[in-house]
Amino acid sequence: MSWISLEWQHDRVAGVAATVGRGGEINITAAFDWPCPDGVRLSSPNAAGAWLKVQLASHKLRGERLLVSMPREDVVAKRLELPNAPDAELPDLVKFQSALKSSFSPEQIVVDFIPWPARVTGGQREALAATISRESLSGVQTVANSVELKLAGLTVSSAAMAELVKRLPAVASNELSAVILRR
Repeated sequence: MSWISLEWQHDRVAGVAATVGRGGEINITAAFDWPCPDGVRLSSPNAAGAWLKVQLASHKLRGERLLVSMPREDVVAKRLELPNAPDAELPDLVKFQSALKSSFSPEQIVVDFIPWPARVTGGQREALAATISRESLSGVQTVANSVELKLAGLTVSSAAMAELVKRLPAVASNELSAVILRR
């Protein structure tokens, strides 16, 4: 399976083209870091998609799937305190709590989360929730369609990823952890 993975910032796009073999081995075929011309932003998905299509073609980069790392300012991450509920009920609880803490209506956001283990005492549970606007997601989908790739997922920029990892319970409890980010 061939992939294009992008870290889309407001003024540049960095990424890799790679293939993933049957055994899970990853072969990086190209790495790139392209400054975006004026007017090419994710907030202008048609222009961004047209520009990216030209860039990929001119560098002879192809893929089947697209993974996009969103800029930190487009993602809101919050630690939520939830009732100690079964795992099956967590998605609805997280969506409800995220909507309460958001300036957007529930219909305007997309939510994903990392559940933390239930507390032994206190009757509560925590989760780290990340939200983006549906408009941002729609823009990324427009870009993916423009370059004829299937959008396989969204992630958060490396700076935000480091912040998310820092908030994980293992890190908070001082267990050894490492995050290696390379550009």
